[in-house]
Amino acid sequence: RELKRPECVLCMPSGRLYVADRNGGILRIEPDGKQALLKWQLPSGVHDFIPNGFALLPDGTFLVANMGHDGGVWARRPDGQVEPYLMEADGERLAKANFVFNDEQGRIWITVTTRSDPLSKAMTGLGQPELRDGFVCLVDSKGGRIVADGFAFTNEARIDSSGKGFYVVETQGRRITRFRLGSNGDLSGRETFTT
Repeated sequence: RELKRPECVLCMPSGRLYVADRNGGILRIEPDGKQALLKWQLPSGVHDFIPNGFALLPDGTFLVANMGHDGGVWARRPDGQVEPYLMEADGERLAKANFVFNDEQGRIWITVTTRSDPLSKAMTGLGQPELRDGFVCLVDSKGGRIVADGFAFTNEARIDSSGKGFYVVETQGRRITRFRLGSNGDLSGRETFTT
């Protein structure tokens, strides 16, 4: 209750839930319903932080995608300190980072909704031309890089249970796009999975 723009629910084996909340970060919800906003200390100069998708790392660090103007993916450490994790890849600013997740190999995947500012430029009506300026980044031992580009409002992405398929939701494209996922993180064989 009383959440502001809740996004990206993470369910823990204990029954605890975490959810991004625009009221100030990540909200912890206990199995009995008690809610607590995790301590959140943004660096000075960061003014527009909209937490969206996030991942929980084994050490208790949250990686949080910022849909706000400052963009990027930020690390929220267990002690409450927040610092930039990845702000650009291949010279492209992660202006509207939407989603972040970690895979079984410890790699980090990031979706960026759009290069457009404001975000509303990427929101097209049914039948209008799509703005395909979203992309997907991978962070591994080689660093951060763009591995796929040209999405109409990139939203969540996931790897299938075989570990060989990579799926991207294109919200304004009204479709899910599928790739073959190589062992090195390369994406190939782009196709529409469903509309």
